Amino acid sequence: MQALHPITSSSAFRTILIADDDQQLLDLYSFFFRREGYQVICAKDGYEAIEKFRASRPQFVILDYEMPGLDGLTVARKILLENASSNHKSEVFMISGNDKIRKEAEQTGVHLFLQKPVSLRKILDEIILPAEQCQMA
Repeated sequence: MQALHPITSSSAFRTILIADDDQQLLDLYSFFFRREGYQVICAKDGYEAIEKFRASRPQFVILDYEMPGLDGLTVARKILLENASSNHKSEVFMISGNDKIRKEAEQTGVHLFLQKPVSLRKILDEIILPAEQCQMA
């Protein structure tokens, strides 16, 4: 996995917002990242993701593409627009079973696009932990 855009974040350390309408996946992601020591904020649709992003300003955002309300790309655009106009920078990752949206995600500015199924351990070890090390340096 390789980041699409450089990561520069000054957000709330060790906080992850996860947005997915699949409750089982949301529970799995939440359990995994909490066990690894992260504060996890969950959203079940695009509107809730935007609301919780604004309230918490997480370090990382993991978005599913297909969600009720606003899709993941729309949410990513809104978050990245807010990133651009503030001191706060969240890294935005998109997870989808639809590889056809990869190019649009790249053009949107998503830091990384991952195709389902994904390895949460790989996300943590290869993306999140190295990003945190860069932020602390």
